[in-house]
Amino acid sequence: MFHKGKPEEFHVKIARSPEEIKGLLEVDLKYVCEKDGLLSFGKRK
Repeated sequence: MFHKGKPEEFHVKIARSPEEIKGLLEVDLKYVCEKDGLLSFGKRK
């Protein structure tokens, strides 16, 4: 996405297990999508 002519930057992480999912949620990353059994999480920098 772009805001005022500059691209937005994001932190993005992939989770493969329930433990990884829990860890990402605990650091305030939000669920984005699932593809090929991998869950993507992210947040703005």
